Amino acid sequence: MKKSLFMNNKDSPSAKIGRNIKKIRDERGIARSEVARCLGVIPQTVYCWETGRSRFPADKLKGMAEILKCSTEDILKGTGNGRARN
Repeated sequence: MKKSLFMNNKDSPSAKIGRNIKKIRDERGIARSEVARCLGVIPQTVYCWETGRSRFPADKLKGMAEILKCSTEDILKGTGNGRARN
C-alpha cells in the first residue's frame, strides 16, 4: 500500500492542522481522551491527527472547534490569541 505524500511530512497541511489542534488543546488543558470521547474516536486517533500521522477529517472540524472553544480558522490556520471562546 502506497503512503500519501503528505503523511509524516512536517510541512504538510495535515501536520500543521495537527500541531494547531495540539497547541490549542494544551492551552485549554483538555485531555486527548476527552477530545476523543466527544468526537467518537479513540485517543490514538487524536494522537495521529496531532502528529500528522493521519489526516484530520473535515467532517470533524466543527466538532473539534466546539470542544476546543475556538474557531475553525484557529484550527486550520493557527490563528487566534489562545483565549477560549464562549
